[in-house]
Amino acid sequence: MKQLLLVLILGMFPALAQSATYYIAQSGGNDANPGSQSAPFQTIQKCANVAVSGDTCLVRTGTYRETVTPAHSGVTFAPDTGAAVTVSGADVITGWSVYQGSIYRSPNMTWTMGVGNDQVFVDGQMMNLARWPNATLDVSHPTFATAEGGQPSDANSFDGNFSPWIITDSRLTQPSGFWVGAEVTLMAAGMYSQAGIVTASQPGQITFTNLHTGQQRAMESPYGTQYPYYLSNVLGALDTAGEWYYDSARTLYLWTPAGDNPSNHTVEAKHRQWAFDLSNLSNITIQNIAIFAASINMNASSPDYS
Repeated sequence: MKQLLLVLILGMFPALAQSATYYIAQSGGNDANPGSQSAPFQTIQKCANVAVSGDTCLVRTGTYRETVTPAHSGVTFAPDTGAAVTVSGADVITGWSVYQGSIYRSPNMTWTMGVGNDQVFVDGQMMNLARWPNATLDVSHPTFATAEGGQPSDANSFDGNFSPWIITDSRLTQPSGFWVGAEVTLMAAGMYSQAGIVTASQPGQITFTNLHTGQQRAMESPYGTQYPYYLSNVLGALDTAGEWYYDSARTLYLWTPAGDNPSNHTVEAKHRQWAFDLSNLSNITIQNIAIFAASINMNASSPDYS
């Protein structure tokens, strides 16, 4: 009778849930596997699909080109013992042929992140979008030209619908139409940047549409019209090592830092915005995992993370 009573009491309480550990291996893994040490998954996302609160996804060495979106809160993502793990927002570009001189081209970048959001990397270093004036690959210290004049030149005359926007600079010696379609980036008031698209150009002058009309002040600075700016994103500006350009025909042009065939290097282009998307999740741990060419997305519903 005592033995029967014990069985009845145990049956009144649910068994405590046990946390699980899953394994991921880019090389030799398969998402059809159970995710065990001997039969790992191949993608982190597969583990993210099956792991529940308290579970751990241990990732083996490799670069995982995916956006990981966990199905449940409370999951831990970490490298397996001794592993070096990167989640990348970029994909490798191959299929290079000579365009002209040291410039090569590939038809295999079949996507774009949108104006101002594309990035190209050679052996892990970000290249410059084709631009004038040329700049080094030190993105923390960009090179600017200095406008000699333009309009609007006085903030007091600024109208939210001011048109046209003009930069005059005697160093703009390119033929008429050369800069049409280019992006112009300028540091108005020396404190914030504005952007525009060039609609007309001639030697010494460009005319452009201000993409922030109605949101920013006029192009004025403490130095009158002497504000810094640069032009980018036309093929003709691809004139030095470390620059790239992507056209509407989905062709990527690249001049490597060494001036050689890009096939000698790992060339990557950004293809995903997020490495991890933790929207509406909480208590997610991402430990010792490198993130390249991407970010982590969170919102007000995902306050607890590490």
